[in-house]
Amino acid sequence: MNSNSPPLDPSPEEQALAINAEQLSRHFRDWSKIWSQFLEQHGIWWRERIGETQEPVYTLPKFVVIALSAESEARGNNRKTKRFLSATDEQAERSFREACESFLPDTVGVWRDQPVRYPNLSDVEPNLGVDDKQTHMLMESGLTEQQIKASLNQSQSEIFKTRHQLLGYAGFLTFNEQFIEERKVLQKLWQGLPSDSVLPQTSASLLASPVPFQFLPGYERLSDRQQLFYQMLREFIAKWELCGFATWDLPLPQGPLQELPAGLITTLRGPEPTLSYVPNYFDIPSKVNLRDELRDSQRRAGERAGLGHELPVTDTSARSETASTHETKFRMWFAELTLRQRYGKIHGAATRLGKAFAEELGISEVRIKKLRTEYSGFLD
Repeated sequence: MNSNSPPLDPSPEEQALAINAEQLSRHFRDWSKIWSQFLEQHGIWWRERIGETQEPVYTLPKFVVIALSAESEARGNNRKTKRFLSATDEQAERSFREACESFLPDTVGVWRDQPVRYPNLSDVEPNLGVDDKQTHMLMESGLTEQQIKASLNQSQSEIFKTRHQLLGYAGFLTFNEQFIEERKVLQKLWQGLPSDSVLPQTSASLLASPVPFQFLPGYERLSDRQQLFYQMLREFIAKWELCGFATWDLPLPQGPLQELPAGLITTLRGPEPTLSYVPNYFDIPSKVNLRDELRDSQRRAGERAGLGHELPVTDTSARSETASTHETKFRMWFAELTLRQRYGKIHGAATRLGKAFAEELGISEVRIKKLRTEYSGFLD
């Protein structure tokens, strides 16, 4: 090739990668600025409430802060009861949440000064990435604008359904004793790693890498103990069908992988998954019930993995746009865990908190009280 030849234009894929890399870089530059500004304004509050912790610090939901900051009338004598959060706490909590969400809407806290993202808790509509130019290209291919909108609406609906089920499964795991005990072993090993490990230990990607650990950057410089951790992490997330963890409190369930090459699936999930292959020409008999066969395969896979619960986990999906019990318990537990980590057990706040949960989640206070009883033992 002539050295004087003009450089080739980058392919669309290369352009997309460059744009994504720049967006990611810009996001993290923005985070440094956002976090510095927050600490400038609320550094005293942070030091008094949080201190020099190495643990994740989560944001309190807006409705919880509002409920515990309000002054309410006492029954019988019309006296105002004291607020459970001071004006300083209220302002700092609001600023903390706004700082995190201004970085990205699914940011739920910080871990060692880095943002913690947990998309499954986000109520923000998914961005399907179809702009006006792409819409025009689709219309040129023969689709009408109405067909494109209908397809996008259907995709968005499916994403919301999947998100509900992923969060329901996260709730199921949060209160599963076998999962908790096995996670403790892994977490203890991770805590024993040197603080200057080659691989990062502060971002969600640390505990969420499905890539085989021997392919991770810097693998050849890892100690035997570090290699053992990443091997155990990979085995753990494969067994429990996770992508990893955003933090140790926040498991990231693996969603369905559809119409992907078998080699890619085994790269992502390891060699354990059982794959079925049906040639394109093969006409499946009408008597074959694929759903029943799939459920049998899932059950057998769970038995091989040594899981103590029945598969598939059938009660994690939303029904008629109503969240599953597992999802509801997880949302409540996460909010109350955050509250307790920050302020301890606030005497007298249970009634007001229960009312706030009932109003936010759209279920009765009686139901809220029962669910709080079920997860109370998992708050310590």
